[in-house]
Amino acid sequence: MKTRIMGMVMAALLLFVGSTLWAAEAKIAYVDGQKIINESIRGKNAIKELKQTYELKQQEISKKEQEINRLREEISAQRLTMKEDVLTEMKARYQKEGTELNRFMKDAQEEIKRKQITLFKPISNEIDAVIQSYGMEHGLDLILDKGNPVFLYGSQEIDVTDAILKIYDNQQVKGADKSGQ
Repeated sequence: MKTRIMGMVMAALLLFVGSTLWAAEAKIAYVDGQKIINESIRGKNAIKELKQTYELKQQEISKKEQEINRLREEISAQRLTMKEDVLTEMKARYQKEGTELNRFMKDAQEEIKRKQITLFKPISNEIDAVIQSYGMEHGLDLILDKGNPVFLYGSQEIDVTDAILKIYDNQQVKGADKSGQ
């Protein structure tokens, strides 16, 4: 719903401003923001770190699932020969571990979401600053993101993604050089 409203606002803005911009031969470009994140040095590192966190959580979940499955099989195999109070205790443990697994999975998802925001928000802000600077330096009137739902078409001639990616990576390398000295 939010993206639909944003799309309508952008479309109305383009229609309203469009007539004056077109008369002045507007300079418009677009970027593929997702490509910049996926292919930039910092973006690749952030993706790698997020993937490692995800894989660690998946390993923990698998261990917990194996333990629950082992317990379920034990209950099933010994159900007829086990004393009722021991069986009740094992069933309670099985339910408790299942509940704990569900809680752990929910917490893991939330932790991954928080980590994703922590990793990618600064990158996104830095890329936005590079895009704004690039737009001013090149006299562009409008730069759209290819991933935005309002974006319908863009000629390769106005795609500045690779230029933005190169500038951003160069800034990151220079920043790493300064902090490493």
